[in-house]
Amino acid sequence: SNKFGDDISDVHQFTGSVEVSGSIIGNLIGTASFAINAQDYSASIVSTIENNSASFAADLTSLSSSLIFASESFSSSLSELSASVADGLDLLSGSFSSSLSETSASIAADLTSLSSSLIFVSESFSSSLSSFSASTNISLNEKLNTSSFNAYTSSTDLRLDTLESVTGSYATTGSNVFIGDQNISGSLNISQSLTASGNITGGNLVTAGNLIGLQFRSTNTTLLAPTIGNTAGERVRLYDFANVAKTNYAIGVESSAIWMGVDTNLEGQGFKWYGSNVQVARLSGVGNLTIVGNFLAEANITSNTGVFTGNGSGLSQISFNGIVDKPTLVSGSAQIDF
Repeated sequence: SNKFGDDISDVHQFTGSVEVSGSIIGNLIGTASFAINAQDYSASIVSTIENNSASFAADLTSLSSSLIFASESFSSSLSELSASVADGLDLLSGSFSSSLSETSASIAADLTSLSSSLIFVSESFSSSLSSFSASTNISLNEKLNTSSFNAYTSSTDLRLDTLESVTGSYATTGSNVFIGDQNISGSLNISQSLTASGNITGGNLVTAGNLIGLQFRSTNTTLLAPTIGNTAGERVRLYDFANVAKTNYAIGVESSAIWMGVDTNLEGQGFKWYGSNVQVARLSGVGNLTIVGNFLAEANITSNTGVFTGNGSGLSQISFNGIVDKPTLVSGSAQIDF
């Protein structure tokens, strides 16, 4: 912005034209032509504004009248619509109320009829139930009050009293005390220990644990040497081969003898004796006796074959004193006293 002068008496002269795109505020003083043109333009502007104001006022008055007419017309239409809606609602309400009343009356009539039917059915059922109960009681009394049923009841009571007096209690999963002899026809499986203060009598007694007792007594009276396919002579089976084609490792009895047996008649099998964990003697399955220490005999030694064999290692003297049937041939060199 630029300010020309600082007093009203200051005069600014311009040569040429002055173009103003904005407003001119203040008094216009200058050449006659410029002043006249400015005043004419100002008067024209004022006249235009006054004409436009009058025209705008007339348009505004016309618009206001139109709005007032439209408002009155809308109010009239709204009133007519409200009256029509009110009439429709009154008609609908009256029709609905009438229909609802009729429906309620019909439901009430149906409920009354249903209630009467239920009362009739209930009375009929109660009468039938009473008749059935009376008939059932009579039938039960007739069945229960018979001599056969009374005899059965008395017999059952007697057996129960007898059972309770013998066993003391029924067997349960807890501890049980049985009085008297107990006979078991099937198998008795015991997963833990079986402690008996008296005797245990049975057929086969199979145990996976230790069998401890003061005395083992067999009631088997069969006397039989080891026999393939027949174990009646066994009293203690030490190893069961579960094979009917061979004998078991067992101890048994035969006529006038107690026997111990293995399953084959071979040199590789037999019987052994130990001192602690040291083998001191062995008798083979064919009858050869091997001993580690000295062989001492208090009486005569008889040989059915007449032959004594050995390598003679460490042998210093053989005495035949008391030997029946002295040998006639000695192989090797040794001192023989007769």
